[in-house]
Amino acid sequence: MKIENSTTYTTVMSRYHLILIAAFIISIVAKPEGWYVSGLLFVFIELLLIFSKFTQSISVSSTNIIITYFRFFTRKELQVPVNDLELRLTKEATFRSPKYFLLKILSKGKLVYVVDSRDGFEEEELRQFSTCLPAKA
Repeated sequence: MKIENSTTYTTVMSRYHLILIAAFIISIVAKPEGWYVSGLLFVFIELLLIFSKFTQSISVSSTNIIITYFRFFTRKELQVPVNDLELRLTKEATFRSPKYFLLKILSKGKLVYVVDSRDGFEEEELRQFSTCLPAKA
């Protein structure tokens, strides 16, 4: 089974960068003497965007779970053996996001990866994926 993100990395990053550049330009136009503060804030937020992970897809085979993600503008794959693997789907709530789901991938009790429904994965897809591990021998 394989689930794909409903958006692409380039779309998300382009959108965030355009909004950030527009905010930077507006802040300079509004208060030109504060350009250095705006510039530092711009660089800080850019670094946060570049260092963040973007999960593209998750698939399961008889031996591994393969997580495809982007970080630093490069595509990477994480392969986790299904031996001693646990998939835990939790419902979370915050003031900003009243209801979202996290698919936590644990290996031998240690958290390996987290997939968030706010990042483009549907609740039903995560629910189906959390039950699709092959039977242990």
